[in-house]
Amino acid sequence: MLRLRILKVTGNSMHPTLESGAFVLVMGFAINAKRFGIHWQQSLKVGDIVAVHHSRYGDIIKRICQIEYDDKRTITGLYLVGDNPSQSVSTEQMGRVEVEQVIGKVVWWVNG
Repeated sequence: MLRLRILKVTGNSMHPTLESGAFVLVMGFAINAKRFGIHWQQSLKVGDIVAVHHSRYGDIIKRICQIEYDDKRTITGLYLVGDNPSQSVSTEQMGRVEVEQVIGKVVWWVNG
């Protein structure tokens, strides 16, 4: 089942792409979508902006800078970065993000 969410950006970690106060449309799928064979995560690529639920930082919006795959070319983990490094948690601080933590891909936004 397709799930669309609207989130509000807080902070300047994704500036200038996303300004603080911007609204983003995030596309993901409900958890039970896996039983229908929908593997939407496989459409993720380096450079995409995603919303994730991080265990330490909560819900955050960042850009994918690296993707890890298993031997079947299935995504197993992501590394993220902010567009504004001086105002963002570093990739090293965030660490590897499990694909199950991805809320969805940012498909549209409006800056304030």
